[in-house]
Amino acid sequence: MNKKLEKLSFKVETALLAGEKEPDIIVGEPKMLEDFFDAGFFEDLNQAPYNAQDYADQIVDYVWQVGQDDDGIQRAISYQITPAGIYYRRDIAKEVFGTDDPDEVGKLFKDYPTILETAHTESSLLMQR
Repeated sequence: MNKKLEKLSFKVETALLAGEKEPDIIVGEPKMLEDFFDAGFFEDLNQAPYNAQDYADQIVDYVWQVGQDDDGIQRAISYQITPAGIYYRRDIAKEVFGTDDPDEVGKLFKDYPTILETAHTESSLLMQR
């Protein structure tokens, strides 16, 4: 975590450990959440009056999952997502990947582990040329 985030996390955690009732809503980073979940700071948002599960299908899966503790209980809900897009030249994709078909190229970039695997494979191939 960067210094500002560490400072925020420390201040919020210190206040909550001391029994303070505020803050009741925080803006934080995913890196902070696990410790806060483990400490029991956050309520079960699936229970009334929140009923968070009613909104699960309206939130991007990975954003929804970040707010769940190890038991799958919704403890936080993020307000932000990081959209991304991959653009490529079809002639280069055909040369590098052996296909320029968007569905096939999309499979090479379907998630972060696959993107890293694709990069590793392709860089190894380029080194052999």
